[in-house]
Amino acid sequence: MLRKNHKIQIDSTAKDRLYNICLSKGDRNSECIVEYYEKYKDFLDLKFVSQMKDDFPACMSELYFCHVFIERLNLEIMHASDKGPDFYLPKLKCWAEIVTATHGKQGNINSIAPEDYDIGTGYEVPVDKIKLRFSTCLGDKFKKISKYIEEKTIDDDKPVVICVSGGWLCNSFGMPINPVGGLPEIAQVLYGCGNLVYHIGRNSRTILGSEIELKMQIPKLKIESLSEPINIGHFQSEKYAQISAVIYSWKSIFFNFDPEKIGNDFVVMHNPFAKNPLERNAFNCGIEHIPTVHDDSIAIEIVNHEKPSQANNAHPL
Repeated sequence: MLRKNHKIQIDSTAKDRLYNICLSKGDRNSECIVEYYEKYKDFLDLKFVSQMKDDFPACMSELYFCHVFIERLNLEIMHASDKGPDFYLPKLKCWAEIVTATHGKQGNINSIAPEDYDIGTGYEVPVDKIKLRFSTCLGDKFKKISKYIEEKTIDDDKPVVICVSGGWLCNSFGMPINPVGGLPEIAQVLYGCGNLVYHIGRNSRTILGSEIELKMQIPKLKIESLSEPINIGHFQSEKYAQISAVIYSWKSIFFNFDPEKIGNDFVVMHNPFAKNPLERNAFNCGIEHIPTVHDDSIAIEIVNHEKPSQANNAHPL
């Protein structure tokens, strides 16, 4: 099947209203939508344009990851089949599958839909709901990758990376958050972590130490007053050993696509128990979480590739 007359242009029949809204702005980001597609269309599904009209955020996420891989990381990309993972990266001998975290539907008790929040009004950040959105999309992609392996669409002896875009969650409402000194919510989901906790001496009035709390479950609301626990800590389970790493991006079309800063939003999180681990610095942009397994613990080294002179931090789990 050949790609014929597929163009990114305003279409009144598009189901996703963001498609026409973003194309009609006439700013640099609008130009990037068309430029990215024309530049990378040979690496995309044949039905990509129609898919973009139905699910604009998911397709923009795919274009952005493709752009960073090629322009920032100088990686060759292949698209083996529309029936398999999104990309194959020959240099790393690695498969990459893209997913966009959704905010849910208005009125759903577990959603963080933008319609539920008013500009100018203060709200408590729904951290557990954000984690639930990440956990859901990671679980769905893991099932898909497992099916690819079961059907022998891909081999089970090559690294697999899930690339997660969280930039569309509540769009410009400032969620999700990355707490100062702590770990981003998606890293908390993968490693089973919670908040950063400081131990303060009551008499000395000094900080005696700090640690990141263990949190292996989050609540999923059933009705207003009841909830059920959902397990997280995906990278502490052998079930997810086929996933070598997760790359998180917080950018969306609502952020400036500065060519000098593409990829600086990446958070690369390695699986300490991966069946096919990736080398450190395989994706050397943004921030990288590199775990080391000890007899009774896991230590995570955090490397900031955007500030190489800055001292790196290690967090024990």
